[in-house]
Amino acid sequence: MNDKRREEFAREWARERRQRLIVRSIWLFVAVVCIYWYFGAGEVYLGYSDKPRFHWYSIRADFEVAGKPVSVGGVIECARKGPDLPPLNLGSGPGNPYDPSTEAFAAPLETGGVVIISPPPTCRYPKGSLEYDFPKGFYPTVYWIDDAEKPSRMEIYFSDAYYQQPDARVQFVGFEAERLSWGAFSWSTIFGNRQLERLYSIVPWFKKQEPLWFRGFYTVKAGPDDLAGVPGLLEELEDITSLTMIRKSDPLLAQEDRLIKLDKIFRPSEYRNARIWPRYGCRFADRKTLKVCEAFERTFGMVTHDDSFGASISRNMPYVGVSTLVPTRIPEGQRRDFRFEFFGSVAQGHLRSLREDFYIYDPRTKSMFELVTKRVGPGRLGIRVSPI
Repeated sequence: MNDKRREEFAREWARERRQRLIVRSIWLFVAVVCIYWYFGAGEVYLGYSDKPRFHWYSIRADFEVAGKPVSVGGVIECARKGPDLPPLNLGSGPGNPYDPSTEAFAAPLETGGVVIISPPPTCRYPKGSLEYDFPKGFYPTVYWIDDAEKPSRMEIYFSDAYYQQPDARVQFVGFEAERLSWGAFSWSTIFGNRQLERLYSIVPWFKKQEPLWFRGFYTVKAGPDDLAGVPGLLEELEDITSLTMIRKSDPLLAQEDRLIKLDKIFRPSEYRNARIWPRYGCRFADRKTLKVCEAFERTFGMVTHDDSFGASISRNMPYVGVSTLVPTRIPEGQRRDFRFEFFGSVAQGHLRSLREDFYIYDPRTKSMFELVTKRVGPGRLGIRVSPI
């Protein structure tokens, strides 16, 4: 090999060596970044708490169903959503840096049904304490379904007023929550989400999602004491002798800003911005700040008709704090007219009109009602509630 050929070979070898060195350096940098992110080395976080990537807490709710004890709960793993490396987290703020491994827990019943609890989103607030998310007197929103695989009826218990009823299907006994630990590593990254797998095994409906949606109705009541805060309204309603639908555009309600005042009675700001079935049970024994719970004291769940085209409230079943739902079944091309029965009297019409355009006045009790309808379906991690 001549000198020129040797020089070319040496240059080619040096170039390849530099390329390999660059590639190895890049991979080494990536590996260091991954290790830094995964194990929290250095713990330099901008905007987030200075906590490791994972934390865990356990919850358990105890009930009595058909005279037998039932416990629902388990361990929730909270995993940081994404890398917390400068500059990737610049501008992200205190946000919600953790995701839960599950948003629901379930326990099977001998009847083939299931009891489900939905805790508040504690994972999202790592700086918050368990005492904040689970104060004394807390209980979770509770769901009962008649069949874990092919449900045809669901009940949601959103107020402690339900548990105080002597014929309550589910009796609440107690609730416990405990912070377990923080850590930089989780076996779930290797073996998968076992909490979610167990939830799907207990409630196959979550995964099959057939039927997809359940519809339920409730009504918020404004009694005579509430209506007394609307100047002159009760006096002008004295001539009404039967259950009457009053359009919200009626001139009667336009006087003296009555419509605005009624809207605040039916939906105070704390209530307006909350889901009707929140992840917080109402009420708390030692918590006065949750004014949203006050509206639930006069919120009646309605016993839904099997065809989902109506609902009713009777004197024998006031259904405070519970709402009954059935699968959504609306035949193609059929008008969505609904029939609602209030203590034996009937109000009927198009659902959207009833829900958005009318109040219903009952002269026997001197009360007004506002109708609301919601639907519930299985979400990716549990039950999620969304308005129609």
